[in-house]
Amino acid sequence: MKKNYPKSLLSILLTLFFVSIVSAQENENVWSIYKGKIENEEIIFYKPKPKYSILIGLNIEALKQKLINAPQRQSSTKNQGIVLQFPNHKGEPESYLVQEASVMEHNLQSQFPEIRSFVGKGIDNPAAVMRFSISPQKGFSGMILSQRKTVFIEPYTQDLKTYITFINSIEDGPRSNFVCETEYDPADFRISDKDLVRLKNANDGTLRTYRLALACTGEYAQFHGGTVADALAAMNTTMSRVNGVYERDLGLTMVIIANNTDIIFLNSATDPYTNNNGVTMLGENQTTCDNVIGPANYDIGHVFSTGGGGIAQLRSPCTANKARGVTGLPAPVGDAFDVDYVAHEIGHQFGGNHTQNNNCQRSSVSVEPGSASTIMGYAGICAPNIQNNSDDYFHGENIKEMWANISAGPSSTCFASSSTNNVAPIANAGPDYTIPISTAFVLRGSATDVDTASGLTYCWEQTDATPATMPPQPTNSGGPLFRSLDPSTSPDRYMPTLNTVLSGSLSSTWEVLPSVGRTMNFSLTVRDNEAGGAATDSDEMIVTVQIFSTPFTVNNISSWPAASTQDVSWVVGQSSSLPINCQAVNILLTTNGGLSFTTLASSVPNTGTATITVPNIANTSNARVLVEAADNIFYAVSNTFSITDPLSVNEFELENLSIYPNPNNGEFNVEFNPKSGEDIALEVYDVRGRKIYSNLFNNASRFEEVIRLNNAQSGVYLLSISDGPQKAIKKIVIE
Repeated sequence: MKKNYPKSLLSILLTLFFVSIVSAQENENVWSIYKGKIENEEIIFYKPKPKYSILIGLNIEALKQKLINAPQRQSSTKNQGIVLQFPNHKGEPESYLVQEASVMEHNLQSQFPEIRSFVGKGIDNPAAVMRFSISPQKGFSGMILSQRKTVFIEPYTQDLKTYITFINSIEDGPRSNFVCETEYDPADFRISDKDLVRLKNANDGTLRTYRLALACTGEYAQFHGGTVADALAAMNTTMSRVNGVYERDLGLTMVIIANNTDIIFLNSATDPYTNNNGVTMLGENQTTCDNVIGPANYDIGHVFSTGGGGIAQLRSPCTANKARGVTGLPAPVGDAFDVDYVAHEIGHQFGGNHTQNNNCQRSSVSVEPGSASTIMGYAGICAPNIQNNSDDYFHGENIKEMWANISAGPSSTCFASSSTNNVAPIANAGPDYTIPISTAFVLRGSATDVDTASGLTYCWEQTDATPATMPPQPTNSGGPLFRSLDPSTSPDRYMPTLNTVLSGSLSSTWEVLPSVGRTMNFSLTVRDNEAGGAATDSDEMIVTVQIFSTPFTVNNISSWPAASTQDVSWVVGQSSSLPINCQAVNILLTTNGGLSFTTLASSVPNTGTATITVPNIANTSNARVLVEAADNIFYAVSNTFSITDPLSVNEFELENLSIYPNPNNGEFNVEFNPKSGEDIALEVYDVRGRKIYSNLFNNASRFEEVIRLNNAQSGVYLLSISDGPQKAIKKIVIE
């Protein structure tokens, strides 16, 4: 539990072959970029305008008319729906296949027909899933989950006509004084290592639906407008987002029970809760839900308040303590409340522990450095902080914990199950490796999926939970050295990021290479990102850092002529010997800061030197050589250096320049009128960039010299003539 310290129209040709789609592609007059002026008193957005955001106009009535045709998810296949467009954080339209996905049981939904929830599967971006809600009370609220930073769409003005679409920035301010505590069941659940391997991922093609008794204090209801419909609309917004995360990471969803209005309290003086005391509310909510709803009529209970922080009992759904969950903030609204707090506390109830590795409530899965950055961490709450808000996904270790609980533990006995017909991906983290100290490396994974290959995302995470100095230090012999990063469509992760290494550093604050011998455990979590019941898989590997080894480095390079032959050298150290045993390396070149690489040599012996041919490219001062193990995962980069193309220098027509005869037999005349008064430099290069002739001549009013290239082979050569700042490059042919 947490604590607040101060602190186009899209082409659907592909889907036409596979899916039935109810067409709703006419998006005219729904969204528009807002360009007007807004007075401060009209603004209802709950925080300073985010750095990455844009204001948009919404014709909500037009959107509602289109949504009438959205099919119910539970009675549709995953490829049925209506195609609608929604703006990203830049205001650009992106297309989604939309179904209605109510977060309320049928009778409650019938009672409040205008409070609705929907899910959209990305068409432009197959890895994207959108969850959004709509109501007269709260307007439109949306969340787009993908391999990129999460996009939120929120009401911006009181009339619910202007909205803000944004992504959270790590520069957002720290979070307020939120207290999170966790209660453990005395009959603590344990599972064998053998079963844990089997039960670590959402991979059985089942969507688990839990009936949620969601209560609120009078203070919460008053904050949202003071009526049952107001409170329920707010709950609908929150749970639409929370379900989006849980459906993607755990194949789990929650529906608010049919008689939930019985536990929406409007009067703080008469409700059964102590609004500002989370610990007390644990028992109060259990009693209230059992007495009012009945123990047999719900699977998990939770209460929203405007104070008291957050507290929840581990692995409590389906048990006698299933309503022991509380989330309270002075302003219980928005992306932070929904993801950082509610998803976090419910995560405890489903069996997730804290992941931060600092002084604030370490656990058996304290696998994230500092205050962590995933949902079950303390992002922005307990220094040292990686960032001020949680990223909206669960760490792989939390997925394992919660999946074990809902598939074989105390919370595995009460849900309703439905088949998703979704085959889980198969993750492959690759073999274990040993590498030198203080040496960058790349984790390379892969995955297969028979039904969702285009939408897979990959997340590499360290899983070492030993308490350690934070921020992480190179000398830490245990604990996490690398933070978790958002799932990506690439199965590879550079450790640290390639940008860090190319900047000249081997570490950043939250990604640190070890300078001592140790082991690092890593897990690759693969998500298929199917809407309405996704699946995951994970695989583990170990990186051992060899004690008393020498860092693998590339020696400095001064400059290279284009198309020349050059030697590349590097420090082998102990890398060619057991246990590292790297016998071959690849040599690559980048001239654009690592955006792309050209292979100079492949699988050359790891002896410390190799001869390569420089590509015939234009001048650059941003060249870097990367030497990587061909049979391991470590690598190093050189300094930045220049590559000069003799044909691309500033060329001047020297006055009355004459070169004759040309072609010739290796002997020719050069004549021109010098201008600079400086010595005249003549150089001759072969087509591989090798200099075969060089000479300096005294300046005179007329330059006339015979050049003899002894033993030159037949072919094309380049003659460089320098007269002070002026230079001419001419082609000569020897027969």
